[in-house]
Amino acid sequence: MSDIPASVLAKPRGSLVAVATGPEVVLYLRDDAFGLKRYPSQRCAVDLRLGTWELDRVTLAALILRLARSDATTFDYHLDVSTPPAVRLLQCLVGQNQIDIHVVTETIARSFRIANPVRLEAGYLVNRLRSLPAWSPEEYRQALVRLTKLYPTAHALWWASLEQEA
Repeated sequence: MSDIPASVLAKPRGSLVAVATGPEVVLYLRDDAFGLKRYPSQRCAVDLRLGTWELDRVTLAALILRLARSDATTFDYHLDVSTPPAVRLLQCLVGQNQIDIHVVTETIARSFRIANPVRLEAGYLVNRLRSLPAWSPEEYRQALVRLTKLYPTAHALWWASLEQEA
């Protein structure tokens, strides 16, 4: 993949963006040339989770990417799973065996390909969404504000998602 979507290039440094391209999801980690120094080399542990939380009748979901098992290189991407684009993204994840992750400046600086560890969680969430009552964009924003107060950083969200399994 040589073209970086304009929506990714418009994001600030340190942003994780998930883009459904055809039947697959590609993750982009946006940074600048100076910031590339904080990322591990091509060979490092790459972990990805799909965390979900229920707050005020709203189901919140986030893809959480962790490079080199470091809190400093942990990033999140929140999904409003009441919207068609987010549901489509989840559906793509269900059928995807591998995920490409690109660290980008104005070009792709580094790439990782990992086995898709979130297939089952994405499928479970898509099935569960069919039986949940709808929520408004305002209810989503309010629930997301509560979640970010509980877990103000991506690495706090990472550790909270691990607690869900326990």
